[in-house]
Amino acid sequence: MTRVIGVGCVFDNVSAELIHSVTHVEYSPQTDLQACVDQVRAKKAPMQFDPWEIIRLPISLLDPQLSEKFEDIVVRQHGADSDVRDYDRVTAETGRAMNFTTKFIILTLKADSARCDGDMDDIRAAAATNVEFLASRTQRERVLISYPAACCNADSGAACAGLLESLLTETALGLSLDLPALQAVTEKAGRDLSEALAELPLERVCHLRLEASHLPLLGEHFVTERFCELQAVTYVGTDPNEVGQIADTLRSAGATLIDDVLSVDYYFPQVSQFKHAGIFDSARYCYQALNNIPSYAANWVAEKMKGLQPLLDGAAKSTEANDKTVGTSVIEAGASVADGATIGHGVIIKAGAVIAAGATVEDGAVIGANVYVGQGATISGGRVEDNVYVGKNVRIVGPCIIRNNVWLDDDAALIRNSVIENLCYVAAGVLVDGATMGNRVILEDNCQILPGAYIRKDTIFGKHVVFRSEGKNTVIMDGEPVLDPDSGKQVVAGSESGHYGYCGDSILGRLVNEGAGDKNSNVKNDWGEARVNIDGWKFASGLCKFGAIIGDFTTIGCLTVLEPGTLIGRACNVYGSKLRYWLQTASIYAEDQTPRQRWADSLPRETKSLEGRSTPAIQAIRQIEASSVKRVNVRNHGEQRD
Repeated sequence: MTRVIGVGCVFDNVSAELIHSVTHVEYSPQTDLQACVDQVRAKKAPMQFDPWEIIRLPISLLDPQLSEKFEDIVVRQHGADSDVRDYDRVTAETGRAMNFTTKFIILTLKADSARCDGDMDDIRAAAATNVEFLASRTQRERVLISYPAACCNADSGAACAGLLESLLTETALGLSLDLPALQAVTEKAGRDLSEALAELPLERVCHLRLEASHLPLLGEHFVTERFCELQAVTYVGTDPNEVGQIADTLRSAGATLIDDVLSVDYYFPQVSQFKHAGIFDSARYCYQALNNIPSYAANWVAEKMKGLQPLLDGAAKSTEANDKTVGTSVIEAGASVADGATIGHGVIIKAGAVIAAGATVEDGAVIGANVYVGQGATISGGRVEDNVYVGKNVRIVGPCIIRNNVWLDDDAALIRNSVIENLCYVAAGVLVDGATMGNRVILEDNCQILPGAYIRKDTIFGKHVVFRSEGKNTVIMDGEPVLDPDSGKQVVAGSESGHYGYCGDSILGRLVNEGAGDKNSNVKNDWGEARVNIDGWKFASGLCKFGAIIGDFTTIGCLTVLEPGTLIGRACNVYGSKLRYWLQTASIYAEDQTPRQRWADSLPRETKSLEGRSTPAIQAIRQIEASSVKRVNVRNHGEQRD
C-alpha cells in the first residue's frame, strides 16, 4: 500500500503562516525542547492536529556511550519518571501541553571511537550494540541514520557512503537524507548532486531535507519509485509558497500527502452535490465536520419550521366560542376543520390546529395546538402535538407520537409506535416504521427507518438511506441510481445500516453498507481525545467522541468494530472483528492481515450483484487504477494482487 508523506519545516523557520501548511517540525538539540514545542503549538490553527516532531540529535550511532547520552537527552525532555517509549503518551498528571509526539529520532554517523576508514568489524559491532539498545527503548523504524555523516567531506565521501551502505544492511534502520548538506559536500568534490544520489540507497530514505531548488530531483526519483519508503519531507526555508510547491511536486509524482487523506474530497469527492454539504464548511479535515452537525441541523430545521406559521395564520378559524362535538370527537374553539375533512370517533383537535380539506383524522387521534394537517393526510390513532406540519398524503398509522417542531413532508409515512420529536424534518416518501428519533434529526427523500431504530440526536440522512441501528451525531449521504439486473432498469439505492448495531459520531458516504452487528465505537475507554492513525502518523483530533469516516461505496462486513478515529477510504471492503486506523481507498482489509489492493476486475459484475450495487465501486476503483497514485506495499515494495 502507499506510503503517506508529511510535509514539514525546521523549527527555526516556523511562522504562524507556515505552521498551517505543515504536518511536522524538525528540531535540532535545544536546551529546552518542551519550550520549543509549546512555541509551535501556540501558532497552530484551532483544531489543527499537533505537528509531529522530528528530533535531530548530536549523538553518533557508533558512540559506545550512546545509551547514556540518548537517555539523558530524550528522557530529560519528558520528565524524570518517563523514557522514550512515552513519546506519544498523554497523562492526566501533566496534561496534553506537557507531551509531544515524535515521528523520527535522527542520529549522526560521526565515529567517536572508530574512523570511517577503520576496522569495519569494530564499526559493525558498535552499531549492532547501539541498535539493540534503541530497539529495546523505542520502535526501530523511528530511528534514522543521518547522511551525509558528520565525518563526511570532499575527501572521505566515498568511504562514508560505503560505511552507510554497510550499516543500513546490518541494522535495517532507515535513512535521513540532507540534500543541502550533500550538495555542499559533492560540490567541494567537484561532483554533481545527481551522481551522488545515484550511488545512494534511496529506497531506504524515510526522511528527506531539501530546499525548493531540489524539487526537480525529488520528482524525478519519486516517479522512478526510488523513494518508496519516504514518509516525511522537511523544508529548509521560510516561504509558505515553496511548501505548496513541494506538496504539488509530490502529488504530481503520485505521492499521497497527509492533508490529502484527511481532506473531505478523499472520502466524498462528490460532496458538493449533497444537499447538506454545508456541514463541511470551514472543516479543513473531514472529521472536523462532526462538530458542525448539531448547530447545522438545529438551524436548518428551525428555518424549515418558519413555513408552518403562515399556513396556520392563513387558515379560516372557527368563530364559535365553545368547543364543538362531532359524534364522540371534540373540536376545541379556535381550531379549523375544513369542509371535506373526515373526523373519526374519539378524536380531540385542540385550539390552533388546522385540518385541511380531504384530510382524515381517524379514531382516537389527538391533534395538538399549532398543528397543520394537509390535504389527503391520514392520521389513524396516536398524538400529533405542538408545532407540527403534516404534509399532503402523509400517513400516520398506529399509536405514533409526533411533537414539538416536526415537519413531515408530503407522502411520508409513520407506522407502528414511531416517535418523532424536537426539531426533526422528515422528507417526502420517507418510511419510519416502529422507530424512535428526536433532537435535531433530518431525513431526506425515501429513507427507510426500520423497526427498532433509535436515532437520538444530531443526525442527517441523505436520500434512500436504510437504517435500523442506533445512531447519533452522524451523517449518511445520498444514494444514487444503479442497475437492477432483474428488471434491467435503473433504481436508486442508498447507504445501508439495515441491521442492529451502533453508528455514533460518524460520517458515511454514498452506497456504504454496514453489516449486521457493526459498531462504530465513538469513545475511548479512558474518555481521552480520539487520535487518528494515518500510516503511523498519529494526530489528536480535538474530539472526545469520534467514530468513523467511511468513504463512498465501502462495504463493512458483519460484526466489525470500527474503533474511535477510524478513517476508511472509498470502495473498500472490510471484514474482521475490528479496525483502528486509516485504510487507503480501494483496499481490502481483514484483521491480522496486511491490507491489499482491491482490483476492479476482481469485483462481481453488475449482473451478479444485488441491484448492481458493485457498479459504482468498480467505477471508483478503475479511477484509482488509472490515476498516477503510487500503491506501494511497504513490506516488499511491490504491488500485491488478491
